[in-house]
Amino acid sequence: MLFAKMKMESHVFMNRKISSYILLSFLILLAGCSGQNTFESEILEENDFLLLLEDAEIISENDQFVEPALREIGGAMNWGIFQHAPSKINFPALFVGKEAYLDFSIGTLPDSWEREGDGIRFKITAIFPDGSEEILYSRYINPKKNNDERQWIQERIPAQNIENKEVRIVFETMPGEKETDTDNNSDWGMWGDPKLSSIQKTVVKRRKSSKPNIVFITVDTLRADYLGCYGNEWIETPAIDSLADNGIVFDRAYSPSSTTMPSHASLLTSLQINSHGALNNDYFLAKKIPRLPQILKRRTGI
Repeated sequence: MLFAKMKMESHVFMNRKISSYILLSFLILLAGCSGQNTFESEILEENDFLLLLEDAEIISENDQFVEPALREIGGAMNWGIFQHAPSKINFPALFVGKEAYLDFSIGTLPDSWEREGDGIRFKITAIFPDGSEEILYSRYINPKKNNDERQWIQERIPAQNIENKEVRIVFETMPGEKETDTDNNSDWGMWGDPKLSSIQKTVVKRRKSSKPNIVFITVDTLRADYLGCYGNEWIETPAIDSLADNGIVFDRAYSPSSTTMPSHASLLTSLQINSHGALNNDYFLAKKIPRLPQILKRRTGI
């Protein structure tokens, strides 16, 4: 493994006047490769539609709103896609392997339960390269009338008919039980954590690549001037000092919080505290929020 040979003159990572309770974190980028034998492995591939949303085509007759959102329904918080009916989300084509299944939840926002309207039909369709279609899922719910539907409704749908094929997946919300219904008053539908999983064979090769190797190190409750690379002469920190000598060291770093959990949540999601919701150490980061590892996998294949 070879370190990126980039170095700045200053070795002050954070202002040394910062309290010892501030989180000290840094990201070290390493680039390198080594000759390895080629091997084949079978893996479960998960396509997260929340991460694919930015590349999807939104089809809406009345400019209805479609966006990623964190919402509470029936006392449970879930991260997913808000999709006002009537609208479609046409996701990019993807290859589906064997033993495929869809995992997701459906629900309508609580503010719509007491308003006028006739419920929502949720529908998922697969479109093949020749233009033919396969309906994978269709369900009508009306929490305005059915109290047992005032919650996230968890679904797991087998998808054998699209296995070993390349398809486009379309998420659709429709205003009412029938496709001819047009009353979309307060049809505030949510897809909770939608994913498509399948087993695929892949050949993994250890070869030269332009993709970086990334090591992410966080150190809690550590002042910058307690490290040798920032000027300390009586505490020995040879490993970190070596990384600093062969990489980039920043003059300053700013934390969104003086507390560990909110700071880590912001580091891994690139969201401010009021967006990711982890307000203190006794909070949990919602599993549905895209994190750095998911984004790197999607963007770089790491």
